[in-house]
Amino acid sequence: MIENYIEKEIMRQVKLTEYLYECKKLVISDVAKRLDVSFNTIKRDFDRLVFQLEDYIVSYEITKTHMTVWFDTIYTRYDLIKQIYSYSKFLNVCLLYLTDETNYLTIVENEFVSVTKAFQLKKKC
Repeated sequence: MIENYIEKEIMRQVKLTEYLYECKKLVISDVAKRLDVSFNTIKRDFDRLVFQLEDYIVSYEITKTHMTVWFDTIYTRYDLIKQIYSYSKFLNVCLLYLTDETNYLTIVENEFVSVTKAFQLKKKC
């Protein structure tokens, strides 16, 4: 399955977005337990999520124990998830290969990764 190749943090952010889309307010420790990661990892993912989805968010709040997000109602869950997936280096390299771009230097420049990382991503694709 393709989920085995997509970056773990991207997959966590997708799940976190889905939880927040449904519930609006979450207990950080519960989410950390559900996703089997640390409390700080969830807080870090939340911060990245807010940055990546800032155009989709009406308001948000994070306290020591809870996180809350209100997404703009014009956007669907699919819109949000699609935006998060756009940050996946693996998916972006797959897209380059599907469009017949196999030059390592183009991948390195487009994705801001090392040649070694570009080779590893190509191998996964």
